[in-house]
Amino acid sequence: MKKESNALKTVFLLLAVLLLLTAFPATAFAAWPPMSTTLIPVNPPAMTASFKVDGSVEVKTNDSTYAQKITNVKINGEPLPNAFDELCQVTTSGSLYIDSYCFQQQREYSITIIATGYRNATVTVSNIPANPPVMAAAFQADGSVVVMINDNTYAQKITNVKINGKSLPSAFDELCQVINGNLYIDSYCFQLQKEYSITVIASGYRDAVVTASNITATPPATATPETGSTPSVPSEVPSANPTQPVDNATPAAEPAQAVDNSNPAVEPAQQELRTVPFFIWIIIGILAGGLITLIVILIMKKGKA
Repeated sequence: MKKESNALKTVFLLLAVLLLLTAFPATAFAAWPPMSTTLIPVNPPAMTASFKVDGSVEVKTNDSTYAQKITNVKINGEPLPNAFDELCQVTTSGSLYIDSYCFQQQREYSITIIATGYRNATVTVSNIPANPPVMAAAFQADGSVVVMINDNTYAQKITNVKINGKSLPSAFDELCQVINGNLYIDSYCFQLQKEYSITVIASGYRDAVVTASNITATPPATATPETGSTPSVPSEVPSANPTQPVDNATPAAEPAQAVDNSNPAVEPAQQELRTVPFFIWIIIGILAGGLITLIVILIMKKGKA
């Protein structure tokens, strides 16, 4: 009996130890703080932003999965002025459209896009107009005007044209056509012969102004001879007998030169005097003056004697 009771005690002890071993992990894990379920943010896809004609901004992500996770947007670090759903729209193609209400000034904007499970993405966009390319305008034979631009990227963004500061008489698409980077304007816009100022308006560019004129140049007036006027006669009369042979063996004697005796030739001595330097004349004058003074002195002494 004593052995059986010892065996039962051993069994109960083992059962107690087993219960403790099975119960401790459960209570330990129950008291342990739960593991975090936060996911590590993923890098956003590459994207670009650009202004549309109406002043809104399109952010192209080309990733519809990412676009559907977008929850908010910040402009230059500031929250949107209204709710996200009121100012933004996400398309199934992966583009985000932001209303023009968020872009009231001409400047560069920094757009921060917040999407669940992704790191924040930042893109920049500017609505400051760029300078237009160099262009020129000329009239065609049919009276239309071609604005030579040679820049297809710019030409595709042309939205309107003004003639002498006024809008077109009809819709732009009815009177204008862009072909191979050049702008063609219908002759209906140019009814008068004058110089026209053409303003070309393109999205994202400053307005460009070119001039074209269809004024026909007046030809210069030709001189009309007076009635009864006698044509001038050449001063040299051709020889009456051009076929007469010329004797080149003996040269013609030169005609004697006439001598003008009214002005006789200057004597050689006079020519030499004219060539005497001026300082010689000064010396001669001093000597002559001294000689005259000496003669006067001698005469005065002789008179006293």
